Amino acid sequence: MIVALWRAAPEAADEIRQILGELARATRDEPGCLRFDVLEADRTPGQFVLFEQYAGEESRRRHLDTGHFRRLVLGRAAPLLTHRDVQPYTAMQREGGGA
Repeated sequence: MIVALWRAAPEAADEIRQILGELARATRDEPGCLRFDVLEADRTPGQFVLFEQYAGEESRRRHLDTGHFRRLVLGRAAPLLTHRDVQPYTAMQREGGGA
């Protein structure tokens, strides 16, 4: 699971919402994309969390090389963000099995 935290510059929040809508639609159509969810903080407008899950590392690498990722994230969104952090996460197993 990939978790990305984005914080939009205050004047750019509406544009980031639009970019994330386009990005979500395009990414969900990618082969190997299992999940792509975008949430915005209720108490902090312009602060977003993206949950991304791919069939494997190859699918994730292909995502990063798509035209829509390069155009929307690197070209349009990145300059409008005051913070962007992307981290891989692994589900912890509960004692006795299961997540």
